[in-house]
Amino acid sequence: MENNKSVNLSLIENLAHEWDSPAAELAEVTIDSLLNPGLLKEIPVVSSLIAVYKTGIGIRDIIFARKLQSFLYNYHKNKSLAKYEQFKAKIKTIDKEALSLHLISIIEKIDEESKIKYLNNLFDSFLHEKINYEEFIHLSLVINSLHPLGYKYLKELAESKNPFRITIEYSSDSMVTILNMAGLIITEALMGTTGITVNKLGQDFYYFGMKNHPNS
Repeated sequence: MENNKSVNLSLIENLAHEWDSPAAELAEVTIDSLLNPGLLKEIPVVSSLIAVYKTGIGIRDIIFARKLQSFLYNYHKNKSLAKYEQFKAKIKTIDKEALSLHLISIIEKIDEESKIKYLNNLFDSFLHEKINYEEFIHLSLVINSLHPLGYKYLKELAESKNPFRITIEYSSDSMVTILNMAGLIITEALMGTTGITVNKLGQDFYYFGMKNHPNS
């Protein structure tokens, strides 16, 4: 229990303070370099996380380390001192350990490193107060519940002439099923067709996680 608490605080401390040169620190963090257990244990934050699970370094640790580093790099780049102060103020109002556990859980389950950017965008949207803490938690769960093909289809629906709405002939359409399984749509039976509407959760995920960075 004490080790887990140490890990959580380690991650939160990393998010609350500026890296001198995040790009330089990550420049050498490649798959090949991560195969070196000694180097892996020296990477910021990761060493604490690895120690909780085991002393040896396995493939899962390597993959997790890479995803975590990607999240931290995206988080720290272009951050100003004011933004770090903003984060410190925000975490005073929430359960820091719960936030850290949630981030670690989401990152660990992400099956494609490219999805890390969606978590970063949602987290920044939370910091910029575009969404609240509860919304951040709910929206970040979509990352792993949505099939990879669903991201492209959600984008197509958002950018269609009638945004977030479509009428299809069969409700068993595979792409619609994917969005439905992630809880992102509402279906309505029409005359011989089915009306599909992306719900608030799906629309918010597109706007705050997929479309643009909150600063843009």
